[in-house]
Amino acid sequence: MQTRMFRRPLLVLGGLLLSATAMAQGRVIYLENCAACHGLYAAGDGPVAAVLVVPVPDLRRLSVHSAGTYPDQWVRRVIDGREQILSHGDRYMPVWGSEFWLREGGDEQAEQAVLARIQDLVDYLATIQVTD
Repeated sequence: MQTRMFRRPLLVLGGLLLSATAMAQGRVIYLENCAACHGLYAAGDGPVAAVLVVPVPDLRRLSVHSAGTYPDQWVRRVIDGREQILSHGDRYMPVWGSEFWLREGGDEQAEQAVLARIQDLVDYLATIQVTD
């Protein structure tokens, strides 16, 4: 009976630690791969943004532009390259799904690592959304 009492708090604590770890990993992935264009705080003001042909979006406002709901599926597709923003014309943003896959070794095992990396990035972006 005592074991049950301690199991639930430990599961909750474990979930929080996993969540915090994924968020930290997502931020690292963001800083390594996205900040040059989107900026340190994802406002679209990275050092490369000034020389790009198209404006770099403020990633903190994805929920605002999506009726207040974070569009996680759409964000995932944009990052992995399955979704192209047609109003931009050519795809200026790297296809990170392919890029990450090659970095992980370009095989079947790499696919799982890529999915996890993209999920961490999607989850991190969800945490930085603004409300107005």
